[in-house]
Amino acid sequence: DGQDLQVQALAIRRRELGDDDPATIASILGLGHFQRVQGGLEGAEGLYREALERSRRTRGSEDPLTLLALSNMGGILRARGRLDEAEPCLREVMDTRRRLLGEEHPMTLEAISSFGGLVRELGRTQESEPHYREVLEKRRRVLGEEHRDTIESIGSMAIVLRALGKPAEAEPYLREALEKSRK
Repeated sequence: DGQDLQVQALAIRRRELGDDDPATIASILGLGHFQRVQGGLEGAEGLYREALERSRRTRGSEDPLTLLALSNMGGILRARGRLDEAEPCLREVMDTRRRLLGEEHPMTLEAISSFGGLVRELGRTQESEPHYREVLEKRRRVLGEEHRDTIESIGSMAIVLRALGKPAEAEPYLREALEKSRK
């Protein structure tokens, strides 16, 4: 089965390349992802934590592999309902990607969107609105009006505005998202 193959591949990489090799760390993340998809959130968290520690120590905080591990860590903590622990992870990913990749890179926009979603889940909907607006504006410009991520951002704006008690502002976004998702 898929997990057995990933476990074997990771064991080989640990033996042949060592625990701190980037390929080994990538395998740790891959197995963590597999476990997460299968519902093994606790096991996934342990793997993500190991990958993050190894990557940060050997590759530094700004390395793409470290940022991926940190993003995964924030995501799994969020999925497990540990939102306060997820916040510093997702904030660091967002801030670092802004600095390294630029304000309009798709991975930066994904990080801003994730952080905005987390802040909304934490009950700070007012604080999340500017993140959603920024992502939508930049996705429209960078990815285009019909891109799936842009349409997702349009829908997110509708949800946030409704949650803030602004149904009149939310309605055009909702209509636009529905219209574009039908195409």
